Amino acid sequence: VMLAERHSAASYLRAMAQQVPEVAEPLEEAARLYDEAADLVAQLWPWNQGPGPAANKGLTDAATRRGMAETVRAARGREAEAIGYLEQAVEILKQ
Repeated sequence: VMLAERHSAASYLRAMAQQVPEVAEPLEEAARLYDEAADLVAQLWPWNQGPGPAANKGLTDAATRRGMAETVRAARGREAEAIGYLEQAVEILKQ
């Protein structure tokens, strides 16, 4: 699930925070939020592996799908907030 890749984004932002200390604070905040989004992957895909009988059965349950949708919305919210911090960093660098 692509949410897990947000940990890579968080690592990159933390590395950049060390390289560009004048924007370290917003980059660290964005990294924290990307990590939080990535941590939601277990809620989004509670099955231990890819598609299979357990996942197929689970996906037929409306409550499971609603829960997955809520998780996607939660991740979207964290990403939107992270983007706000990235925009702050850009504004600081423009000064």
